[in-house]
Amino acid sequence: MKRFNDDQGFTLIEVLIAVAIFSIGILSVMVMQTTSIKGNSAANNITEATKWGVDQMEQFLAMDYANPLLFDDNNGGTYVLANGSTGTADGSTASLDNTYNIYWNVTNNAPIANTKTIEVIVTWVRSMPKSVTMTFIKSDIY
Repeated sequence: MKRFNDDQGFTLIEVLIAVAIFSIGILSVMVMQTTSIKGNSAANNITEATKWGVDQMEQFLAMDYANPLLFDDNNGGTYVLANGSTGTADGSTASLDNTYNIYWNVTNNAPIANTKTIEVIVTWVRSMPKSVTMTFIKSDIY
């Protein structure tokens, strides 16, 4: 009569294969976490830039229609958009922490008479130039 060995357990090869599969899974999770952190950082930058732009836009909308900051004079310097194109601004300022540059352009009587189209461009540079642009229309209400 044959006797079988009743010892239970894993062979060394089975353990090595299991460790290799586990290592691949852990490395995949690490890459996913790194990508997620980079995405969250980029989203945070866009949110901050949008916040600065909206803050500037709200100041413009609260100003009188004839305020000198809302003149179409193109003396605010130049700005560079994320796609590399440049433009001339009517005015500019920076965020309190000097991370974001805020530019604005005003177009008189556009799209209709007695209105001003105000475009606010917020730019920043981390690893490469990026920008957020917002456009609003202010009317001269009598």
